[in-house]
Amino acid sequence: MDVSDERLAKAQEIGATAIINGTRQNTEEEILALTGIGVDVAFEAAGAQPTFTNAVNTVKKGGEVVVIAAFSKPASIDLMQLMVKEASVTAILAYRHIFPEIISLIANGALDVKQVITKKIPLDNLIEEGFELLIQDKSQAKMLTKIQP
Repeated sequence: MDVSDERLAKAQEIGATAIINGTRQNTEEEILALTGIGVDVAFEAAGAQPTFTNAVNTVKKGGEVVVIAAFSKPASIDLMQLMVKEASVTAILAYRHIFPEIISLIANGALDVKQVITKKIPLDNLIEEGFELLIQDKSQAKMLTKIQP
């Protein structure tokens, strides 16, 4: 699920079985129609109340909402809904505790990330070629930053 047609096309290209454009489709209805009962895990990656609410609404009984985005202001949550679903909400800061496992998966060839790396940039050009490009070019997915000694 995304709001960028370019990133959705990339997801489909690398194996996504369903894509949802949040600007043109009702995400909750689409997710529930696709799954029938909701999702096991919903990742909140936008840092916005509407997407957080959608995540809680679409997680199934016993599921988990994982917050991976920074919020600029406090979010509200329907605790009764979580309790009835017996669902949980967790948060992670910059994936810090999963890096060793992911690095191992990439090194062993079990996880191919080459298809989502859209650009490699030197650290000195991080603002112009990185952040600014991400804002302007919605086809960008993941960028690698090369740190030179």
